[in-house]
Amino acid sequence: MVVSAVSGLVAGAPSFNSSTNINTKRSSNPYIVVQNDCNYKLVVGESENGDLYGSSVDVDAGDKHTFTFEPNWAGRVWGRRSCSGKECNFAGMWAPASLAEVLFKDQAGDDYYDISLVDGYNEPMKMEPINPDKTSSEDFRRCGEPTCTQGPKCPTELELKDDNGKVVGCQSACSKFRTPEHCCVGDYPEGVCEPSEYSKLFKSACPDAYSYAYDDATSTYLCRADGYKVTFCPK
Repeated sequence: MVVSAVSGLVAGAPSFNSSTNINTKRSSNPYIVVQNDCNYKLVVGESENGDLYGSSVDVDAGDKHTFTFEPNWAGRVWGRRSCSGKECNFAGMWAPASLAEVLFKDQAGDDYYDISLVDGYNEPMKMEPINPDKTSSEDFRRCGEPTCTQGPKCPTELELKDDNGKVVGCQSACSKFRTPEHCCVGDYPEGVCEPSEYSKLFKSACPDAYSYAYDDATSTYLCRADGYKVTFCPK
């Protein structure tokens, strides 16, 4: 969870009612449509789990871009107002950003997806499945639409600044302090690691999103869909 919430999604996934038959038909390749509803251009990136760097494209205000992936792709999508060089193709603990994460079609044919602030927050976003196959489950996270419209009131010590000293985001406690208790590593595994006062600020601002590594129960969504739409600055 320190690097990517998706890496632990299957093991930590919530229990959904799957007794209803689900149509498993979907497009041959999964995809993510990125919609930029901000009033400024974004550099939008994607990277697959296990790859340090991915790719990025410029998406103007009001425009959209579609990333198409191989079957069973698992990774993240993010956006930044500005970046340069390799920074544009990386998001994680050393380059915090709001993350939209998806694991497409696990062994049971389900997708797991989430918004993660485990590494930090920089842009408001919303995720929604495209052409979902819904079930009768009353759990709102079945094919739900996680949303984070406004980030936390960022403590000064977590402020992320650009080269000009302008605040461009909010780091998580893990990305800032890099200690075992904040990153849930070493002597702080699942069952021991607890949310910190910092992660509670993130959770309060965005209840749908991951706030720390073991926030699965309230932050993991499940669906079967052709793809997902990620909207930055949702209205």
